Amino acid sequence: MGKEVAFDLPWPPSLNRYYRNVGYRVLISREGRRYRMMTVSRLAGMVEKLKGNLKVFIELYPPDNRRRDVDNSLKCCLDALTHAGVYEDDSQIKDLRVVMREAIPPDGMIHVTIKEKEPMNLNEETEYVPSWVKHLEKQREIVREFLESLDDGTLIKTAYLYTQGYSDEKVMKELGFNETALKQIKERLAVGLKLAGIEVRK
Repeated sequence: MGKEVAFDLPWPPSLNRYYRNVGYRVLISREGRRYRMMTVSRLAGMVEKLKGNLKVFIELYPPDNRRRDVDNSLKCCLDALTHAGVYEDDSQIKDLRVVMREAIPPDGMIHVTIKEKEPMNLNEETEYVPSWVKHLEKQREIVREFLESLDDGTLIKTAYLYTQGYSDEKVMKELGFNETALKQIKERLAVGLKLAGIEVRK
């Protein structure tokens, strides 16, 4: 079972206030360094350095109700956690969720929960596959099967005859099909014709 830690931190400075430009260099601002030190001081002795892949949940409680982007203070927070030795670096974070909660005037705060992430089992991995990916994979499989079925040239001939306006009866006569065979061919042909924008006559 992976370790889990949770703690509160002061509201972080925005990204614009966290960094400052000095010539061609981008440095941590005085305010950013102060926030780092506050984080280090608050977490000193509380958290043993976490290892491996991590799942991080950050709840933002802003100091007021002004509009804010959830990612505006995220870099500052994660950087301070690294500096405080909570983990080695941000690359360990494999699952990150950030939620903007109600304001807590006058100072605001953030609540952080970090858990060492267990290796994914097969069931968990399935849950993480978006539905549109599953749909795309299914469509690719349909197209693959359709293309493989073109090897004997029968579907190409059938499709050509339909594009020339042939009726089912004429197609059966031309290619020597009975009704059962034609039905099977049309079922296999439907995907390709649909992709090509060709309507099969009923």
